[in-house]
Amino acid sequence: MSTEYSAVAVNFLREIGLTLVEVPSIPNASFLEDVRVVEGTLHYLASAKACNLLHEAGHVAIVPAKYRHLMNDDVEVGVKAMFQQMEIDHVMPGTPEFQAGLQVSEAEASAWSWAAGLAAGIPEELIIEDWCFEGEGALQRTRFLSNMHYGVNGLATAGFCRTRETDLRPGVVFPELNFWLQK
Repeated sequence: MSTEYSAVAVNFLREIGLTLVEVPSIPNASFLEDVRVVEGTLHYLASAKACNLLHEAGHVAIVPAKYRHLMNDDVEVGVKAMFQQMEIDHVMPGTPEFQAGLQVSEAEASAWSWAAGLAAGIPEELIIEDWCFEGEGALQRTRFLSNMHYGVNGLATAGFCRTRETDLRPGVVFPELNFWLQK
């Protein structure tokens, strides 16, 4: 069943504009055994889990488009490179581009992957499996289901969504998203 939904995840991620390449192997130095980020592209094994595909895609999707190529295995290194490039480009704090760059943490990637998995029709327990997040996958699902996950606020700040109906920002309420890829 998991492989079926992995194919669903791959198709969804390609449809929204991410680049994915199926590869025969993933180097041992990668964070995950079945998916890795290479210059903003997802390299994945045919046996990749949907949860890993969605989560790594989240790391790429929430980064402003012109900096996605800086994302590799350790996305924190890519985020540092993004801010160095923003400084070179004179992107000032307070601008929408800078603000979007601030919202690219693990929490936002997790929230994005939850929204993407639901939109793709993947069962909740496969979007975030129990073993994910150091065995706290069920807790993460509960946080999303109760609208209490901290990553949602970051997505809202970056323009992806509103946190709830009373949120005065424009657009849809999480887990729906206004757009899939940060501009």
